[in-house]
Amino acid sequence: MPFENFRQDVHRWGLLKSSYVRIMRRLQRWLGFRLFVVHTRPLDPDPLQLALPAGCSVRILSEAELIEFSVDSALGLASDSIRRDNARGNLCFGYLEQAALVSYTWVATKATPAEGGLWIRFSEGYRYSYRALTVPSHRGRRLQLHIVHASDRWQAARGCRYNIDYIDTLNLPSIAADRRYGNRPVGYAGYAKWFGRMRLFRSPGVKAIGFEFFVPSPGEAE
Repeated sequence: MPFENFRQDVHRWGLLKSSYVRIMRRLQRWLGFRLFVVHTRPLDPDPLQLALPAGCSVRILSEAELIEFSVDSALGLASDSIRRDNARGNLCFGYLEQAALVSYTWVATKATPAEGGLWIRFSEGYRYSYRALTVPSHRGRRLQLHIVHASDRWQAARGCRYNIDYIDTLNLPSIAADRRYGNRPVGYAGYAKWFGRMRLFRSPGVKAIGFEFFVPSPGEAE
């Protein structure tokens, strides 16, 4: 079975990427090593207006709405997380179909929690996209494209100029999907836990745009 899985991955992704994934999984397991590709793209202040089906809408969701939607476990929303994200000024753009939330993306313009107890920060003028989800029954319909256009328009009007995000280099499908929306790699960032110590690193391209992982102070981590 492992060889059959590898053969299928090679058919889909090629030999080099398939081999890389297996090597990196071992490094993660043995050394706590994580490597992420960082993507950016200019925000489009006037994206193409895509027609929405009858009964559908895309907009910013309020905290009360999100908490109400969180009762549906398929959405992966938690009330405590919603309250913390909203308190930091982060926003959730959602695609609704007949008043049901079927796709969403969170965005932040300030330092915000990331991986393994770390946070990320980035230069002014960037907005960070994270925690995007489309429910299984609606995948393949490119609903996130509607959200991208709505969030670009709203945040470009408020001074943001670029989108930024990061994806685990093992997550080949998400990397491919992200690049379909015009996101392009600027470099890599990551961390490793060696002998009980956290080692952080980033490539020059990532450093140039002010993106970094960091350990928050007690006040920042609230």
